[in-house]
Amino acid sequence: MSNSTDWPDLLCRPPWTRGERWTPPPALDLAPVDDAPRLVWDPLTRLAADRAWVGNFRQEGTPELREQARQRTLKELNLSSDGCERLARAEPISVSDFGPPEPFCWFSFDGMLDLFTPAQALLLWNAVPATSWPPLRTELLGTLQSRFGEAAWPGLAALAELRPVQVLRGTLHLESAPLARLALRLLRRVKAARAAAWDYLNSNPPVAEQALLRQLFGADEAAREDALHILPRWLEARGAGGLEAAALALNVVAPLQALLCSDPLLRLPASLPKLPRWLKLDELQRPRLAQTGKLLPDELLQHLLTFMALGQGELAYPGLEGVRSAFEPASIGRFAWSVFAAWWAANAPSKEGWAFQGLRWLGDASTFHRLGGQALRWAREGAKNRAVAAIDLLADEGSDAALLHLSILVERGKSPMVCNKALACLNAAAEARELSLVQLADRLVPDFDLETEPLLNFGPRQFRLGLESTGSELKPFVSDGDGRRLKDLPRPGAIDDSALAEAASARWKELKKSLKIVSSAQAKRLELALVQQRRWSLGEFQTLFVAQPLLRPWVQTLLWGLFDATGALRQSFRVAEDGSWADAADATLAPEPAATIGLVHPLQLDPAARSRWQQIWADYELLQPFEQLGRAAPTLPVAAQGAEAMQIWTGQDVASGALVGLLDQGWLRGDPQDGGWIHEWIKPLGDGVKAALALQPGMPVWRLTEVPRQTLGALRLIGPDGGATSPWSALNPVACSELLRDLQRLTPSLKL
Repeated sequence: MSNSTDWPDLLCRPPWTRGERWTPPPALDLAPVDDAPRLVWDPLTRLAADRAWVGNFRQEGTPELREQARQRTLKELNLSSDGCERLARAEPISVSDFGPPEPFCWFSFDGMLDLFTPAQALLLWNAVPATSWPPLRTELLGTLQSRFGEAAWPGLAALAELRPVQVLRGTLHLESAPLARLALRLLRRVKAARAAAWDYLNSNPPVAEQALLRQLFGADEAAREDALHILPRWLEARGAGGLEAAALALNVVAPLQALLCSDPLLRLPASLPKLPRWLKLDELQRPRLAQTGKLLPDELLQHLLTFMALGQGELAYPGLEGVRSAFEPASIGRFAWSVFAAWWAANAPSKEGWAFQGLRWLGDASTFHRLGGQALRWAREGAKNRAVAAIDLLADEGSDAALLHLSILVERGKSPMVCNKALACLNAAAEARELSLVQLADRLVPDFDLETEPLLNFGPRQFRLGLESTGSELKPFVSDGDGRRLKDLPRPGAIDDSALAEAASARWKELKKSLKIVSSAQAKRLELALVQQRRWSLGEFQTLFVAQPLLRPWVQTLLWGLFDATGALRQSFRVAEDGSWADAADATLAPEPAATIGLVHPLQLDPAARSRWQQIWADYELLQPFEQLGRAAPTLPVAAQGAEAMQIWTGQDVASGALVGLLDQGWLRGDPQDGGWIHEWIKPLGDGVKAALALQPGMPVWRLTEVPRQTLGALRLIGPDGGATSPWSALNPVACSELLRDLQRLTPSLKL
């Protein structure tokens, strides 16, 4: 092995070789916990919660009808006759007074508040078995607390065991030790509940800190493990101040200080995990030290793998991050991927799931591009659960590279389950960054280190990376030391450094694969920006487009414009290779600081200007990623201008697959109707207006192409309020033209 000073000390002397032991927190005799809940919300929040419920029966319905509804509710709940009598007198009832509820019962929480007196409603809420309640709207839990206060706790506690996420989200203003303990348990054991659990704990820090300390120093071993698992993340997110104050109240200051001062690296299992047989060291990509470029030898490689295997669920072993920083990011990412690939080839044994989580712990941007591509393949092959697992990892990692592939999965994941999961994660990321989804997408375009690391290094030989547009695709190329462009990256030769050349060749292959996926998505995004007439400030345009190495080749092949506040085109221009702007006379155009910039639609050019720009594009042999200057731009037929609905396409027979293709052009599925069938295809047109195209016999949500052909019906406009809107002639001409273009391409034999 190389000189040990070359390597991180933690790898050379891992904690299990030091002869030291970790001392677990002592089990202490703590003062009894006060489980009584306490509401801590302000009056305005309480008022909003109370207004979440809108009664029905109290606004209409005769006393006779209301009494019939009450009796039907009690019958459906299967409340005993004795229980009914006590309820009528507003006397206590219990869970034992209820039998199994009737199937297909119609009672509801809203109806309970409507039909019964407040005292009776509270008795029912606390006594009805949680399994008998139909789905509740989360905001109604706030109404419940607003009306009944802490007296509603027994029912909430029972429901929390059945629907913990909903209850935690609906009780953010209720300080409760049992709910805090529930949240701590869910953080470790139920992945889908973690966001709700963190929200509850962050909303109620005093009770959360008390609960965490009681579990750390309590007698329950399982609860202690939950608390120890959570403690590092809690300290990272909230610091130790709150815990120290709570420790003073519980008289556990000294034990807490001892725990906080202990070395978390020494918290090891009784026996170290054994490396699995499917893991062959000689088949793994070796990590390379950042300072010396040396490859990790076998002994230390085994230690690194043990560090990975010590991870618990999604949490890495504490020492792993420090070790990671000593290696080149790309090489440690390739190592993580090679471990994952070996695990996957061994049929992904669940007990070694750390091999998958290692992508999260050690991966770089390239790793997440590869995982995104793998997730897309899983989604298309029907492996939905695997794709969702990858989405969870990408979303938790949260880097731009990871989020980019979530956006690709939204567009191309095929499975509604996969698309909806990816969309929910993207929405959460956009909200956290205070951006819209389209603004987030602008910022997720990868650069593949084309400018920060432009060289593929073979040692004695080096090759410069470049990117060129071939129209609808972006392709990488390499140039040698003399600047000559090569057909492909050469194979390593005898004079080359084998390790460096291997890494460079792997990067070249991965770049070509990633670009196929990413460039296709970016071409569609740019075309949608044209269709939707998006605009950017000068700073955004320069940063997100002109200076973006991946998009720059396409930016130089598209026609851009300066637009005024009304949306009218003031000046069209192109971006030259040096980043300067040129007008239709090929004269340099000075950028305006207050400019609003967007892609120019052919309808916004007069015939002479369009012809001049087409000639410039032909002279420079510029290939566009989508049709822009040569784009068909149909206009609204005179007969349809004042109509409420267009019947031009009524009766046309089209392939269901062609309709699905419209999703790439900004169309959306309509809401599923009875049996999960979709009978409308929707296109947003701006300002809340949308067009709805009727379909027969419709498409089932579980497989849109289940019925191979569809008959088109009327095309109608829907206003922001869901009703009729202005006539077709009032639409934005570009939005209307693009709508007609989509349908014209769908039915090419039909002339407008």
